[in-house]
Amino acid sequence: MLTSLPVAFGKSAGELGSFDRLVLQHAEDFIVAQVALHKESVSQSEADVSAIQAKLEAAKEELQHCMNVKDSLEVDVKSAELMTEQAAANVQAEIKTLKNLELETKSADTAA
Repeated sequence: MLTSLPVAFGKSAGELGSFDRLVLQHAEDFIVAQVALHKESVSQSEADVSAIQAKLEAAKEELQHCMNVKDSLEVDVKSAELMTEQAAANVQAEIKTLKNLELETKSADTAA
């Protein structure tokens, strides 16, 4: 049949015999079946693409959320660092105050 296909395609409608028509019908059936398979494949691919796009959008949203959390945590860390520095400065001031008080106490004890 495959060797008869080019011959059948080369004939005009009036020249086609019953075998030529059979060959052309089988060719048409095959082509229609192949088109249907490819349409199904395309439909499945489109569904796959849609699912992947949905996952991508969800991942983008999650990434944005994580970046927002990261930014918030960086602010918290900076705040904690500043508070630590202030606490260290307060400790140093208290140490200085205690040393001065100790000196004053020693001076008062020596004077008495």
